[in-house]
Amino acid sequence: MTRNYQIATYQDFLQTRQYSFQQLELAESEYEVRHGIAPYNVSLWDADPAFVSGLGIQPSLRVPSSPFEYVFSYRVSSELKRDIAGKLGYTGHRAVLLTPSGTAANLVVLNLLRHLGKTRLWIVLPSYFQVPIAAQEIGFEVFCDHAKQDGLGWSAPDLSALDVQTDVVWVTHPIYGIGETFTPATIETLRRYMAAGGLVVGDECQCMVGTELGRHVEQSSGFIGTYSPHKSVCMNGVKLGAVIADLQHVETLEYLSDIWAGPLTRMSISDAEHFLSRNFDEMLLAVHGKLAESEVAVRSICEQFGCTLLGSTGPYRAVHVNGISRDLELSLPYVSQLIHETGTSFLPSYVNLGPTDAPFSFRVNLARRGIAMEGALGRLLGAIRDSCPI
Repeated sequence: MTRNYQIATYQDFLQTRQYSFQQLELAESEYEVRHGIAPYNVSLWDADPAFVSGLGIQPSLRVPSSPFEYVFSYRVSSELKRDIAGKLGYTGHRAVLLTPSGTAANLVVLNLLRHLGKTRLWIVLPSYFQVPIAAQEIGFEVFCDHAKQDGLGWSAPDLSALDVQTDVVWVTHPIYGIGETFTPATIETLRRYMAAGGLVVGDECQCMVGTELGRHVEQSSGFIGTYSPHKSVCMNGVKLGAVIADLQHVETLEYLSDIWAGPLTRMSISDAEHFLSRNFDEMLLAVHGKLAESEVAVRSICEQFGCTLLGSTGPYRAVHVNGISRDLELSLPYVSQLIHETGTSFLPSYVNLGPTDAPFSFRVNLARRGIAMEGALGRLLGAIRDSCPI
């Protein structure tokens, strides 16, 4: 794995990311003051109300009982945790820790790795921005490189130079902000790394249930997965998280969760029960259907403007504006100008450490698709082409 990014750059990255968001929010606020309506955000995490209503089904969540008692993962029944692991593709007996969110699950795993004496974290980018920054704060030496795209698909960088005794590989599946899965050859490479004694963490918090990387490597004791399954049905307000690891880690995970995640909420148990319910399965089918419709519509808009829609799974994809330099994506004045001219807001790929060799690119959320999003995306791509024709 090439050391394209060393951790010393991440403090600068954090500051740049915060400044970028401030400037984007300023442009959005200025637009709203001027026009009396906020610009439409094609990258926003949340599903559009039109998408939600089009599902034809609503979540059925049990209202929790007494709010006066603490709820800890280690007090949750082993049967419930076993069923959760099973639905995520694990057939053997595993350590299962429930957390208040996927973010908390990642934080617990980082601390587990330090507890195990690991010192270096090798992150395949793009990743959730929390991970490299939190890893540095915890004391890791962090190195990163981007996943590579070729004629066979998306592959992780070469792992042959890593030391299985000290180095941990961290992958995000699907690839963060792009929605692509890894090639079978990469999965086999990860499997061999674990067979040699290495550890691999799979951040699968955005993974559609049924497509997890863990299903392919769950027999490996070196695999640790983090999950937030309700993202599969576009429910961001339901924050059940989970860590699934080899059984040898169960006591350490429970100890660390008290420090780094805290107790669950009463609603967490209701969320867990909902994940195992028929209602969740029916919602998942409905979401798959609507996302497929959205993909066709959004891809058509992209093709009209000579753009490429990346991704094969989940709602979060990347749009590449072919022939337009990434330098413009990095130009906050230009991005602000686009927001003002088009009434469209978006999240440039660089804020999540997207590929440096890509053209101008940004995230789209297929669950935002509706008349408003289609119009906003068309205006945005048209403005980019008008200002920078191929």
